[in-house]
Amino acid sequence: MGDGGAFEHVTYRRGGVEIVFEVRDRVPVCTKVLLTPDPDTREPLRAKDLTAIRLDDIREDVYAAVGVFKGNPTDGWVHEGGRESARRDRRKVREAVKRRTITTVLLQQVAATHAAAAGAKVAAVADAFGVDKRTAHRYIAAAREKGLME
Repeated sequence: MGDGGAFEHVTYRRGGVEIVFEVRDRVPVCTKVLLTPDPDTREPLRAKDLTAIRLDDIREDVYAAVGVFKGNPTDGWVHEGGRESARRDRRKVREAVKRRTITTVLLQQVAATHAAAAGAKVAAVADAFGVDKRTAHRYIAAAREKGLME
């Protein structure tokens, strides 16, 4: 995530809730939500149980708890403990999932990458900006619309 690293697969369990997060393309995403009635209370699931689950908050808390690691100059990864580290980890998660703002500078970089690519131009843009091909197509279309590409 960003300039740091994190566990690729994290499972959160509490009561009858199981949520799985995975890091894909350096972004933590939710890949599974499993709700089962709490065995202690035996209450059935209700629609409000779904609205009570705030995935963004849980994702930040989970990665703050397990840590976002930074590269160790000598070898491997290291995680600093403490409150300030947890705040930094939450911020890193928020930044990793935040959508990139399409600016003129970004579109100029997209146009330059597209022009310099030999062969698969969409794949080159996707790789250069760490996005999927659909987003790369969107960037290319926006650059054309701005007149930055032929």
